[in-house]
Amino acid sequence: MGSSSSITAALTLADATVADIHRLGTDEVERCKAIRLACLADAPYAFGSTYEGEVAQGDDWWRQRLTDGQWYVAHRDGVDLAVAMLTYQPLPETFEPLPQAPTLDREAALPWVRAVWTQPEHRGQGLVDLLLAHLSDSAAATGATAIILGVRDGNERAVGAYRRIGFETVGRFWPSSGGVPQPNLLMAKSLLERTD
Repeated sequence: MGSSSSITAALTLADATVADIHRLGTDEVERCKAIRLACLADAPYAFGSTYEGEVAQGDDWWRQRLTDGQWYVAHRDGVDLAVAMLTYQPLPETFEPLPQAPTLDREAALPWVRAVWTQPEHRGQGLVDLLLAHLSDSAAATGATAIILGVRDGNERAVGAYRRIGFETVGRFWPSSGGVPQPNLLMAKSLLERTD
């Protein structure tokens, strides 16, 4: 996609304000870079990267990030409040399912939610719910029956937020961060019986 495409959705928040959702296009390098670097500066423990590693990257690298995934921002009054990305990838080799967990196809390119973050002063306003509803719609439109995400084991705030909107823990995996395997939970949400 060479230019931005807008998806407008309204979310009525507790203070009666509205947030819109916008999918970033490959021409929005600076916007993507600004919110991504803000999330890395705020919560480096939650992402498999560092501020220092990404701030030094050039526009071509950022443009490739925008091509490799669908980046969505929730914004209001010209300010980006939250971000999430959707990619399609197979399960990691280190994935270990929990007993009784739904079966996930290990070979298929599954819809993954990644890079979820909200500006600290806007947390608890339902912005993640809104973003993940859009990512779920996008994944469902491809025929996907589930959407998945990984969250650092011990990040109880994130786990609680994801459970509240229908994700369940289905297993664990160990991505490497700085050469050290980090325990992560794999969470999934069915797209078959959606009511959102």
